[in-house]
Amino acid sequence: MKVISSENLLGEVISMLNAKALANAVTIVTAGLFVVCWLLAALLPNFLFQMGQSWFHMMRLDPTELDGAMTFGRFGLGLIGMAVVTWVVTYLTVTLYNKWSEN
Repeated sequence: MKVISSENLLGEVISMLNAKALANAVTIVTAGLFVVCWLLAALLPNFLFQMGQSWFHMMRLDPTELDGAMTFGRFGLGLIGMAVVTWVVTYLTVTLYNKWSEN
């Protein structure tokens, strides 16, 4: 990843991140994890509930029901939605980081 450097008023070197490159990279990783999660939900739904139970301590997930078949339409909508949100959040985070690291 290309790191941009600049100097502040005191002559200290400040590293700045390339917002688009990092947003793209994080989005690709998140999309990959989304695909893995989708496959787990389709192939091993009970395992997915057990994993969720272990992550959300003391919250009961067993009353939760699956509301239908895993379709490619739902998969595509979820993947696109997750990718857009991930890209925007990462881009804004890096932009704020670069702005605040200048001061």
